[in-house]
Amino acid sequence: MTDSILFALRVARTTYLKKIAEDPTDITPTISMGITIDHAIAMSLPVLSGYIWDQYGFRWVFILAGAIAFVGFFVCLRIRTPDNESPAYESS
Repeated sequence: MTDSILFALRVARTTYLKKIAEDPTDITPTISMGITIDHAIAMSLPVLSGYIWDQYGFRWVFILAGAIAFVGFFVCLRIRTPDNESPAYESS
């Protein structure tokens, strides 16, 4: 189930990027960098969380996760799309 949710988020990011991209050649490198950053975070957060769990207890790991989700929610609210409904480029 989590994999399906992450796949849906990846599709949503790609769709949003296609809407706002001024140059279609920017899409692939941008998506690649996003996946790279996601991977780096996915590999480092468990190590950090394990350290926090060991030093301060499990509660702080869940508080940190909740704080990240809370901040992410408000960051997502700031995302704006262009006024026009058509994509920035037309696919052939």
